[in-house]
Amino acid sequence: MKQFFKTTLASILGTLIAMFIAAAGFFFFMLIIVSAFSSEEVVTVSDNSVLEIRLDYSVPERTTYEPSRNFDYFLPEFEKRLGLNEILENLNKAEWDDNIEGIYLNLSNLEGGSYSTLNSIREGLIEFRQSGKFVIAHGNRISQRAYFLGSAADKVFLSPAGELDLRGMQMELMFFKKTLDKLDVEAQIFRSGKYKSAVETFTNEKMSAENREQLDEMLSAIYDDVITKIAEARDLESTDLKNIIDDFKSRDISKLTGMNLLDGIIYYDDLIDSMKSMISLPGNRNLKRITMNKYSMVPGGSSEYSRNRIAVIYANGEIHEGSGDEETIGMENITRELRKVRNNSNVKAVVLRVNSPGGSPLTSEQILHEVKLTNEQIPVVASFGSVAASGGYYIACGAGEIVCERYSITGSIGAFGIIPNLKGLFNDKLGITFDRIQKGKYSGLYNLTEPLNRRERTVIREKIDEIYSTFITHVAEGRNMSEEYVQEIAQGRVWSGLQAKEIGLVDDVGGLNEAIDRAADLAGIDQYRVLEYPAIKDPIEKILELFSSGNSTLFTSIQEESIEELILHTKDYILERGILTRLPVDIYLY
Repeated sequence: MKQFFKTTLASILGTLIAMFIAAAGFFFFMLIIVSAFSSEEVVTVSDNSVLEIRLDYSVPERTTYEPSRNFDYFLPEFEKRLGLNEILENLNKAEWDDNIEGIYLNLSNLEGGSYSTLNSIREGLIEFRQSGKFVIAHGNRISQRAYFLGSAADKVFLSPAGELDLRGMQMELMFFKKTLDKLDVEAQIFRSGKYKSAVETFTNEKMSAENREQLDEMLSAIYDDVITKIAEARDLESTDLKNIIDDFKSRDISKLTGMNLLDGIIYYDDLIDSMKSMISLPGNRNLKRITMNKYSMVPGGSSEYSRNRIAVIYANGEIHEGSGDEETIGMENITRELRKVRNNSNVKAVVLRVNSPGGSPLTSEQILHEVKLTNEQIPVVASFGSVAASGGYYIACGAGEIVCERYSITGSIGAFGIIPNLKGLFNDKLGITFDRIQKGKYSGLYNLTEPLNRRERTVIREKIDEIYSTFITHVAEGRNMSEEYVQEIAQGRVWSGLQAKEIGLVDDVGGLNEAIDRAADLAGIDQYRVLEYPAIKDPIEKILELFSSGNSTLFTSIQEESIEELILHTKDYILERGILTRLPVDIYLY
């Protein structure tokens, strides 16, 4: 018995010591993490410096930290990705920084994001140039989107043996009808609005006439405006530039300067010499450059103090019925922030920055309600990013005013639902059969292994019509329009920001800064600080999430991620049991 107690006590003591060592180790681990990320580098700018901008990543709405695929010992590395918000802040800061002489815009491997995002940065570069400072653009291979951004520069250069790829714009849609036919899956479709074409992905092999009409008109509006902007910047006629693009004349590098598409074809060292001469820097001195990431750590902004605040609330991603996070709009995250800011006496106005294709009408309704309540107390201005369509427009239509990016994709006022019938897949392809007992005529309404009957189809049809009618009413009230007029411009149709301004869906065309300025005007304030909501998770929080969840995506290849994303996105569409107010298609401009 004595030996038993000795053994037991020794085990307990050993367990306690092990727990203590583990706790101490975890505490030490946390100290390393905190010290790694809390000791922010102090950055100063030397005189005669040039700010280098390189957008070789897809620019998010807000600055974020993304996990890289490398580990530094046992700590994951995080890459700081400057968002559109901080890029624009840095451009404004550099405009008034006496140590910054100009900007070097590196156009090689540009991703940047949508045309809408690039246009906002482009406008920031044009405003920077108005200070009298220079912007020089250069690239080894310049894509059309990169050239659109670079056309805002004083001069655009290309490397010898490089390429200027000007071939026009296109949209490409993917259709799964043949895939579903092979799997013997029936997509049972419901929609409101003849242009609500999301369902066509599963019922058609190509665009319907209505879908082709709306997308063609929207693409034409965006393309013509992009051409006009480039032509004006390069002192060309729009028709001449279109002819150059139609004939793909930019493929002949020897004629680019003669067509005034470029200011020269030079090597990188000649580019450096050119910038040195522009700031009168002696040839034996090195050109001082500072990257945009480092420059973001340079103190700046107004030293004047004001209690006044303008809250910018970012509503990013698809709209779901969960709580929401940095990449999705949920039932809680946006509504919570709206309640918080309107109860803060220092907040004088709100800018709701929307970048969403839509999603759940239930969540959209709750957010719209909070927007209306907030607008009754303080001015609310909605600002549209790359896309603010369907549910994305739903949540914003109750704002006092709407400011939209020129190339935003918006509208899509409608609703749709897809109920897949998988009976053929299970019975005929997999040999799986089902049997059931039901109480209540509609208890099997959302069964995926039986086709919908007439009564069930009527129920779903009525619900979609109800959501669509409510959507129409909200837009009519929010935009001070008749419901008859909203019916005309709705029908699930998508519009560019430029088109939306013409038909009255938005009040003005402009970016986030213009929306903030408008909010300040409506609030009647001159001095204010901008606060952003919801809070972005810092690297420490993300590291803890990675270790706690055992996240393996750090080691996943880009190709695998793209395929996985496509499959999951398709699955969500096919298996979605609810009714959606969502953008008809995922639209990408090339």
